[in-house]
Amino acid sequence: MPIVLTASSSEDENDPAADDAYDLAVASSKALEDEMRRREEIRKRIEGDPFSLKETKEENEKTGNDGSRNSYPIDLPSPVLLSASMVLGFSSSGSLLDVVSRTDGSSPAIGVIPALLITVLGFPASLYLLYAAVKKGAVETEEDDAKFLSGK
Repeated sequence: MPIVLTASSSEDENDPAADDAYDLAVASSKALEDEMRRREEIRKRIEGDPFSLKETKEENEKTGNDGSRNSYPIDLPSPVLLSASMVLGFSSSGSLLDVVSRTDGSSPAIGVIPALLITVLGFPASLYLLYAAVKKGAVETEEDDAKFLSGK
């Protein structure tokens, strides 16, 4: 939906203030059209219409997009990330249970401080690795779907 501007004639054709106002209106309309185009692209992405977003190479260079879609935090295969998350989660919960379940006053085999460090550092790291595995798995699934749909 292009915006059409009409210039009103003033009594003095060489009025610099009128020229500046016209230039400002033209620049504002271009900015408004760009904003409307950007919002339309966002709306299409939200609605899940990825095939309607055909960007040209010039538009990518203009916006600074190089085409790489690195939307995952760690570049390892998702099964490796998921396995590491599970091992770290199990060891963290095991260390916590080892410290808490000692009712006779004895300390864990590796010591209280190392067991608590494994627990305190292991749980957040396990959750982060789980998050990374899910994100990477989604990207891998999209790549596999694209290969399947293209017939390769």
